[in-house]
Amino acid sequence: MRRLFCFFAIAVSIFVFSVDYELFIDLDRKGPQISPALYGIFIEDINHGIDGGLYSELVRNRSFEHTNPLEGWLINIEGQANAVIESVDPIGEQNKNYMKISIRDEKSKVILSNAGYDGFSLEKNKNYLFSVFAKGRSKLNIILHNAGIIYANVCLEIDSNNWRKYELELFPAEKCENAVFSIEINEPSDVSLDMISLISPNSWNKIMRNDLVEMLQNLQPGFMRFPGGCLVEGYNLENAYRWKDTIGPVEYRKTKANLWGYYQSYGVGFHEYFLLCEHLSSEPVPVVNAGISCQVRGAQFCPVDQIDEWVQDALDLIEYANGSTSTVWGNKRMINGHEKPFNLKYLGIGNENWGEEYQNRFKIFQQVIKEKYPDIKLIFSCPPEYEGPIFDEAITWAKSNGIQIIDEHIYAPFEWFLANADRYDSYDRNGPKVMIGEYACHVSGRRNNLQAALAEAAFMTGLERNSDVVVMASYAPLFNRVGWSQWTPDLIWFDASRVYGTPSYYVQKMFSTNPGDVIIYSILSPEDQPIISGMAGLGSWKTQVEFDHIKISNFEKILLYDDFAKNEKTWQSYRGIWKIDNGVLKQTSLGEDRRAYFGEKNWTDYAIEVRARKISGTEGFLVFFGVKDDQNYYCWNIGGWNNSISAVQKSINGEKMILAGTKPLKIDTNKWYDIRIELNGENIKCYLNRQLIHDINDFYQYKPLYQVCSYDYESGDIILKVVNPWPNDKTVKIEFNRKINLHHTRTITITSNSYADENSFIAPENVFPYAFISEPENPFIYIFKKYSVTILRMNVNDNQ
Repeated sequence: MRRLFCFFAIAVSIFVFSVDYELFIDLDRKGPQISPALYGIFIEDINHGIDGGLYSELVRNRSFEHTNPLEGWLINIEGQANAVIESVDPIGEQNKNYMKISIRDEKSKVILSNAGYDGFSLEKNKNYLFSVFAKGRSKLNIILHNAGIIYANVCLEIDSNNWRKYELELFPAEKCENAVFSIEINEPSDVSLDMISLISPNSWNKIMRNDLVEMLQNLQPGFMRFPGGCLVEGYNLENAYRWKDTIGPVEYRKTKANLWGYYQSYGVGFHEYFLLCEHLSSEPVPVVNAGISCQVRGAQFCPVDQIDEWVQDALDLIEYANGSTSTVWGNKRMINGHEKPFNLKYLGIGNENWGEEYQNRFKIFQQVIKEKYPDIKLIFSCPPEYEGPIFDEAITWAKSNGIQIIDEHIYAPFEWFLANADRYDSYDRNGPKVMIGEYACHVSGRRNNLQAALAEAAFMTGLERNSDVVVMASYAPLFNRVGWSQWTPDLIWFDASRVYGTPSYYVQKMFSTNPGDVIIYSILSPEDQPIISGMAGLGSWKTQVEFDHIKISNFEKILLYDDFAKNEKTWQSYRGIWKIDNGVLKQTSLGEDRRAYFGEKNWTDYAIEVRARKISGTEGFLVFFGVKDDQNYYCWNIGGWNNSISAVQKSINGEKMILAGTKPLKIDTNKWYDIRIELNGENIKCYLNRQLIHDINDFYQYKPLYQVCSYDYESGDIILKVVNPWPNDKTVKIEFNRKINLHHTRTITITSNSYADENSFIAPENVFPYAFISEPENPFIYIFKKYSVTILRMNVNDNQ
């Protein structure tokens, strides 16, 4: 059925169909160069994405270093035997705990068992590498088994009173999906065990799961951000991620509780991260702590006069990555097996930090690092908010302090992404570049469905078109191990043996493997002209207010006037306590989001005039316009955010966004203010006491289609990406500014009958891209299917 569908989706003659839209492509009008690192990945150990996931280690809590040192282990003791955790003579200071086993006679025994993360998946006749650090005298029976069936059994003799590493291989006789790993000792023994390890045979460099690495490789990521995320910050500074704990022999690495509620073995640390970047040809973008723990969870700040330790960590990381082998940390890199530098170019300072405390610390990092490494591009953290006063203040500070790249994080609903595809059109071309270090669409239930992928794809057309500003972007989180999750949605889901990509994964892959080199001008017509229409309204937020003399006119006649002298109700209330008293309209509740509406839903191009006074409370006034219903409206928030700013907000299906930034503004109590709002098409003008506060064009509108066009010099391909997130097919005439010979067109499309469709272990390709070849003419017509992302690679290279 899929192949048959492909045939009918092919470009068709322009004489067959009437068209809904025309897409004009001007091959001679070039835009910005597309950043070669635009589409990347972000790896953080959340959802057991690394420990229990990417890392090939199958044993959980191999070093007994968790708060409960026996977490993940089951111990069976029979007879005169004992098994206890000790730390008297450990392998090293970073790994103090170990298991000491004593058996007094031949009738006694001890069995240590570990099921990893819901059981081990065994493949027949594959070699599983077992290793253990041990001291003492004993014979260990190493067993892989399940429900009484033994799949592999090998005996290992321990014969040294000093710590020594022992290794052997196990070859399961049959396949098993949920095996248990056990060590059985059934003879008189005194033995100590630590770093009990079993490495999967399907491993890249005996470090990482092949199937998960392959999923990353298929994305062809331009960069890789690591290790976080909130993980970098920690829930306090003691818990912060310190890169030096993660290099060197694994037995000397420090097992650590992470912010997401479980322990990291650091088996995949910074050295392995750099190796993976090298393997994937991705630019490394590491993030270091700025001397601040997670601000969202209540920050702990390292005193500024003690910040040198954290700055030195950053300097040493750069030296580890780039330094010659004659340097201290460059030499450590060589000892760890990599003589050649890793060519680090970027470094993030902090994650989701904000305010003066962060800015003061960033300046210190900036000054010291730039003095020694002027070519390293430093990345400045934005707050977790992607709009509003805290975000605006961060951007203003970045522009005035020589920031090269800012890191924005955007987790937003479907409606926001569609309405903000043009977000970066208006960014300052002389300001900082943008890395979107984390983003994902959160639909209802935070499902990994096609709807979310469509919204992300629409947004990505804007990222690509503005690649002179947006230089890097990565979806987050990357991995989720089923049954061990802290966060959804995620790009890649897996269990012990299986993996599948979500619709968002395949959208990322489509964009990242078809980027082009330079933007080509393209325009879709007709695009619906945005006109603000709807009722007007008054309101408040945690504030008692009074209104007087409301007049609404369409510049030709008065649509509504009320001086509230009579007790005649010209409004409809939505929350709040509204009443006419002494010639004013009062709202006396101190609750949130109190509103009263005036007028008709078909009103357009009108002006609102009203007088307002704050009686008590924490904020100012709300004046609504373009009100369609309780979830879809515009609002001028005057003295919002604890009476500190003014902002025009737009709500789409209940998701509020700020149009064109905020301005500082405070409303005084018991003072009358004259408010006027003028609407003309998409333009909004807001006046307070006759002073213009906001003059905004609302470009945050839905589009019939979302598109971007680029050119690839090597292949000679014109690459057109088109997103149709709507429930109807769209017929489009595609035409170029001059005659060209289209040799062939390769089309890649992802779609499904419902935008609620998802992938799963049972149906991993339920929502999956398909491709076909056609030979259209210029111009030609293409039908973009409902709920689809389509890429047309149109070859115009005579040498192809």
